[in-house]
Amino acid sequence: MRKWMNTAAAVLAAALLASCGKEGFDPAKLERSQAEVISGDVTMHLSENVVREGCPELSLTLMNHTAQEFTYGTQYTLEVYLDGAWYIIPADEDLYFTAIGVVLGADGINSEQIDLADYYSGALPEGRYRIVKEIYGAGADQYTAAEFTIGD
Repeated sequence: MRKWMNTAAAVLAAALLASCGKEGFDPAKLERSQAEVISGDVTMHLSENVVREGCPELSLTLMNHTAQEFTYGTQYTLEVYLDGAWYIIPADEDLYFTAIGVVLGADGINSEQIDLADYYSGALPEGRYRIVKEIYGAGADQYTAAEFTIGD
């Protein structure tokens, strides 16, 4: 009985570690990012470029470098850089975004809070990540992104 309990505890511990992302992400199981060209018209910056642990809340700043107005939504994607390409990390099933349009005025600056734990409840493994938003204006849909790393 004791041997069975030890084996069950070991299997449970391994499953918990895997579910927290300690094993890393497998590119074969992820969708490749659609945001291959990042806009220079609107840039994003995060409050932290290096995150040491967990899924923190980050301040995100969007800056419009043009005389034109842009709009964007509250939604974003979290991506990981693996094997020379960006891949979308699937969001938790219970994640939702409010469907509103946010205006980023000409030469404007907007800020918002991003809580990574809302997007992905597991612990993100060390690596290179980015937040991506789709923006609309200036005659075409564009993407803007802000990178960060987890680890030292």
